[in-house]
Amino acid sequence: MNRLLIAIPTLLLSACATNDRLLNAQRAMRAGQFNSAASMLAGAAAKAAPDSKDAVILKLEAGSAASLGADPAQALKLLRSADQAIEAANQRAVVQLGREAGALLSNLNTLPYTASPADQIMGAAYLALSFAQQGSLDQARSAVKLAKNRQADAFARDEREIERNRSAMNQAREQAQVPFKLDESKLTEVSSTIEANLRQYAPYAQRSVPYAELIAGLLLGCGENAEPDRARESFTRALAASPGNSALAQAAYGKLSGRLHFILESGVAPSLIENAVHLPLFINGSLVMFSAAYPRMEFHPLVGESSISVSGSSPATFMVCDFDRIEAEHFRRRLPGIIARTTAASVTKAVVSYVAQQAIKQQNSDYAMIAGLVGAAYNVASAKADLRIWAGLPKQVSYANLAMPNDGKLTIDGRSYELPKGKTLIVRVRQVAGHHAVQMIAL
Repeated sequence: MNRLLIAIPTLLLSACATNDRLLNAQRAMRAGQFNSAASMLAGAAAKAAPDSKDAVILKLEAGSAASLGADPAQALKLLRSADQAIEAANQRAVVQLGREAGALLSNLNTLPYTASPADQIMGAAYLALSFAQQGSLDQARSAVKLAKNRQADAFARDEREIERNRSAMNQAREQAQVPFKLDESKLTEVSSTIEANLRQYAPYAQRSVPYAELIAGLLLGCGENAEPDRARESFTRALAASPGNSALAQAAYGKLSGRLHFILESGVAPSLIENAVHLPLFINGSLVMFSAAYPRMEFHPLVGESSISVSGSSPATFMVCDFDRIEAEHFRRRLPGIIARTTAASVTKAVVSYVAQQAIKQQNSDYAMIAGLVGAAYNVASAKADLRIWAGLPKQVSYANLAMPNDGKLTIDGRSYELPKGKTLIVRVRQVAGHHAVQMIAL
């Protein structure tokens, strides 16, 4: 009995532990504090073992933040490390059994972060840009080809994970020591509430990531030993997601070399917030209320847009990619599995607590009351939603295919940037909440 009363608070403390460094860095990234986010994560990302539970997201966040800073070599190192962590995770079993069992007794944050298909594709795309910035165009092209090759496998793996999560309640019933009954209609209400703000976002056909196609087209089509046919294929796929986009049409069928390819990343992609609820559960005919916390997607408006000028005038950019649509579709597909797994974990903890309380009650009713209070507190405190999501992605991406400016200058919010002369350029500008960062790539 004493062991039980000691073990439950110990598990509670474990369940309440959070990666504060990651959360603080993500807040900085969403506030446009790119350098702060990069410095917060660089050390932890470099030290994170490839098989640690947060390795993938730590390295993605650190690499994407560093790519907007003054140390391109460090950005390349971190993005390569992120890509290696993703590849290692893809080669392992979806979840290690020991970690899964632990998650059912604490919360789902104890499981390894699973990179979404968009994470994997954009991770490789940003890696490609970083290679190109360092002058390694061949490796950049290999990275965009990797993204394409990885895409089908990523979607198939994601579907297997979704189906596996859907079966979590069956697993909880098999492991339960006593019969229980859950009001399924309450879960339907929870699902409807979470899904309400997702319905306005239509997915792209074939779940494509048009921004990655744009990056692939530019890197395959510009510079020495270009592959114009493969570049055109990528631009055409991006154009299919944005019919009538004249900038993409010009890229697909017009001149690429000797041009300024201007990419504007605006705002931040969705984040996840917690939706905590109390639900009824009947265990051996007794009513028990248990706590569960589900993630809900939150979308962020564009604020503090920068004033951008090329040769004295604002470039006319055209929308290429809306990550709200991509993230909403992925979350909508995963939602039934998320609800099933989260509910299964919360139900398992409630059943374990109930069984322990009943066992102690047979020996001492006073201890049973204490055990019940501790178990209830543990259930509430350990009901933490898994809110991990890549904060480094933008909300929207726009593109312009421009003539090289005569004065060789790009001006953003009154600050002038000198552009390399006589080369094909990719200029990536990230603007968030009145702050901006620039990545220049000469091909």
